[in-house]
Amino acid sequence: TVDFAGNVELMMKRHEIARAWSAYLEEHPLIVGPVWTAPQFTAGWDAESEANVIATLELMRFVTPMNLLGLPAACVPTGLADGLPTGVQVVGRWFREDVCLEAAEAVEASLGTITPIDPR
Repeated sequence: TVDFAGNVELMMKRHEIARAWSAYLEEHPLIVGPVWTAPQFTAGWDAESEANVIATLELMRFVTPMNLLGLPAACVPTGLADGLPTGVQVVGRWFREDVCLEAAEAVEASLGTITPIDPR
């Protein structure tokens, strides 16, 4: 449980991180990175144990800041690795969803439409 002072401190830290990302994105208006930081796991692996839950949170370390800071992002499938889907996340500056979507479209156009698994 975080008290009021702790909450204010956390919000100040969030704003500090947001300022740093904003400055970085002024110089680099588009970032392409992994959705997961390791190969995709099989369905259900993340819920098999507490250790796997914690490991899953670590796998999302490039996704989490975008959600925390409200940065626009788009994920695009890029293929398969050992029969499991892979992809990239395209991240842009605040209010530049258009740039993210254009970049995601360019990735998809260069790779073709990928359906990694049979949805049935």
